[in-house]
Amino acid sequence: MSNPANPYKYPPRVKIPKPIPPTKSDQVRAIVDLTLSVMQKRLHKNGNVYLVDTETRKVFFIDEETIFNKITCLAFSRYGIVISNSAIETAKRILKAETDANPSKISIRVGIGQHSYFLDLADGTNFIQYSSDGAEQFLLNPQSKHLLDVDFLRPPNLSRIDARVRHNSGLPGALLSNPDEKEFPYLLSQKSPYLTYILGLTNIPETYYSTVITWMVCTLFPERDQTILEITGAENSGKSTAAWIIKSLIDPTDKTLNEAPNSSKELLSLAQNNYIIAIDNADDIPEPMQKQIYELLNNGINNQINHGNSGSNWTINLRNPVIGVSTSSMLSNPLLIKKGISIDLPTLDAETLNENLDQLFQETRYQALLELVNIAAGTLNKPRSPSLKINDVIYFDNFALTGAMVCKYFHANINSFTKTLSELRSESNENIIDESVVARSLLLWAAENPKYKEPKPLNDWQKYLFKNLPEEDRNDWPKSTRKFGAELKKIAPRLKKKGVFCQSLGKQGSNVFWEIRVSEIT
Repeated sequence: MSNPANPYKYPPRVKIPKPIPPTKSDQVRAIVDLTLSVMQKRLHKNGNVYLVDTETRKVFFIDEETIFNKITCLAFSRYGIVISNSAIETAKRILKAETDANPSKISIRVGIGQHSYFLDLADGTNFIQYSSDGAEQFLLNPQSKHLLDVDFLRPPNLSRIDARVRHNSGLPGALLSNPDEKEFPYLLSQKSPYLTYILGLTNIPETYYSTVITWMVCTLFPERDQTILEITGAENSGKSTAAWIIKSLIDPTDKTLNEAPNSSKELLSLAQNNYIIAIDNADDIPEPMQKQIYELLNNGINNQINHGNSGSNWTINLRNPVIGVSTSSMLSNPLLIKKGISIDLPTLDAETLNENLDQLFQETRYQALLELVNIAAGTLNKPRSPSLKINDVIYFDNFALTGAMVCKYFHANINSFTKTLSELRSESNENIIDESVVARSLLLWAAENPKYKEPKPLNDWQKYLFKNLPEEDRNDWPKSTRKFGAELKKIAPRLKKKGVFCQSLGKQGSNVFWEIRVSEIT
């Protein structure tokens, strides 16, 4: 362009000094500062350093390229600095080495950190914090400098709990048929009316409330071993509804109950995408799968979970509580039986079903959850003893010890709790062989067929054993093949001690085959 004042001459050239390129040290410092401004640095208990996006709460390994692609763009837009690959590698080493974050345990639903437990309400800012000091809603302001040293891995189907929902009709009344001021249901209704109301929406008998509350409290301590809650009953007894309400109160998802897993891979998938695994139609879970469920309850399972877009895997340990819904007891593995609580529901009349059950549950679940967490916090007020002795019976397991602390919280009778616990535990029924017509029939058959080893379909076993049944026992014989199989699973551990081996071989074609024989060691 020419000069208007002197159109025949061009303007003098202005020499602009070239910008000094940023040194590698400047690039590294920019990467570190920007990373820490948009990410929170964490140290996992296994020693791995990882980063959490402050906006999305997404977890990344510190080596993942996804993070540093974002940081490279920020460095150019804010400082005009172009980042080199060598500067990124140097910054990664600095971010790994200069970490003063405290190790934190991580789970999908319940987290531990800062000397407290945190229950994730799944909206990124609201949590319920509970410790020996009590329970309260904890609001994390995204704009504040306060850091919550617990990071939750949220599955895609986790539903948020709106803490602002309030019951429109005021405090619900306790649904008690025969309130007794000394009994647990009455004490529960006085101290936790919303939780009593939620349980009243199910068909669970009131005498089992202390056991169910104890199971739910145990789920709020993910570092402890868990117990399988088995809900049994005939058709139209509300089994699935009760399991759905208990699961959704603590671990709400947009899914209904899960079908029984067919492989270890499916079980791992359930563990990764749910905090509580609730299995419907659990009658036919094979023995190897039951053993894996026991490992899940007792020791947890190491899971490889992918984070970010780099394909890197991160190993976490999940100890999932489990609910099983079945027609009759599905527990046959001796180890799992010891970790099980089995509640049998009575048959429901059609008139007792509440058409507005889902709405009533949604309106009261936050208050009920807060009451449940208050109970859990109350159990932390006093140190737990390593064992509990009642009526010359010594209890060492976590479930019984937690139940004792729950009873103390309500000032309830511990003897009543342990009596109910003994009734519900399958391994406490020493007379199961004498009480089962199937067991008696099998023992007689084994005595007459000591060398029989050919597996048969389950319905063939049912018909074959029924033929030689005494007339007085025929009314007690299971009417369906499904109930017959459930009874076999229930009595199998006891029969093994008597020298009769019973094991499901799984589905072969259209039939489920069973192997029943006299044990060779007998």
